[in-house]
Amino acid sequence: MTTKTRIWLAGITLTAIFALLQASADSYAQGGDELPAVVKKIAAALKKGDADAAKKLTTATAKNVKLIDEISDLMHMYRPVDKGGLGIESSLKKATAKNAEDLANLVRAMADLSIAKGWADPKGKRTKKAWNDLNDEMRTAADGLAKAKNDKAAAAAAAKVTNTCNRCHTLFKD
Repeated sequence: MTTKTRIWLAGITLTAIFALLQASADSYAQGGDELPAVVKKIAAALKKGDADAAKKLTTATAKNVKLIDEISDLMHMYRPVDKGGLGIESSLKKATAKNAEDLANLVRAMADLSIAKGWADPKGKRTKKAWNDLNDEMRTAADGLAKAKNDKAAAAAAAKVTNTCNRCHTLFKD
C-alpha cells in the first residue's frame, strides 16, 4: 500500500470516528432537553381530551431511559424553568383560575408518568401500591384544580396538589 493510500484511509477513519462521536453526543444531549417538551405534549393531549394519545406517549416516555432514567429525572420537572424544569412548583404557589387548567394538565401528566415509570425499589412503606395511591391522589387533586372557577378555588386546589407532593416526599424522598 502506498503512503497516499494510507493517509487517505486514516483520514476517512478519523472523519468517521468524529462523526459517530458527534452524533452520539448530540443524541445524548437531546435526551435531557426533551423531557419538558414531552411532558407538555402529554398535557396538551390531556387538554384536548385525547386520552389514548396521552397514554401512548406516557408509556413510551416512561420506558425511554434517555428521558427518564430515574424518578428524580421526572421530579426535576417541578423545578423552575431556568433549572431545566417546567416551573410547576412555583406555578402552584400562585395558581389562578386563568392558569388552573393548564397547570392541572401538567400535574396530571406528571402523575401519569410517575405511575407509568413505577416505583422500582420497594422497602418498608415505600411500596408500589403506596406510590400508585399517592399518584392517583395527585390526579384527583389535579382534576380539582382543572375545575377551579375562581382564584380562591384555584389556590385551594393547588394547595391540595402541593400537600400531596409533600406527603409523597415524606414517604419516598431520601
